[in-house]
Amino acid sequence: MAVWSKNNQYFEAVIDGITEGKAVVTFV
Repeated sequence: MAVWSKNNQYFEAVIDGITEGKAVVTFV
């Protein structure tokens, strides 16, 4: 798990999900 900023909890969660290989990446 990588932490860049305190406000990037969402992004952190996405990265953690990708690490699991079960996350759906939804970037607009």
